Amino acid sequence: MAARAAKGELRIEIEKVPLAAIEAAWQRQDLDGRRLVIIP
Repeated sequence: MAARAAKGELRIEIEKVPLAAIEAAWQRQDLDGRRLVIIP
């Protein structure tokens, strides 16, 4: 897996969420595999 990541073959879907909205983001059920990335 590390080799594929190094080649840029792995992609992770993310959604940026402001820290001020983290409570609502944690409760969401519609992420469909996306990962939350908390931003200041």
